Amino acid sequence: MLLVSVGLMVAALAGLMIWHGETAPPDYASQSQAAARKVVTGSESGSISAPPAGTRSTP
Repeated sequence: MLLVSVGLMVAALAGLMIWHGETAPPDYASQSQAAARKVVTGSESGSISAPPAGTRSTP
C-alpha cells in the first residue's frame, strides 16, 4: 500500500512539473543574457572569432 501511494505521488509530481513547464511564461532572462553576450563577444554562443576592439593580441 505504501509503494502504491509513493508511486501515485511521483506520478502526480511528474505530471505537475510537465504541466507547469508547458504553461510557464517566456524566459526573458536568457534572452537578455544572449543579447549581452552578443554585445560583448559579437556572437550569441559566446565564441570569439576576433579580439574585441581596443585589445592587443600577442603572437
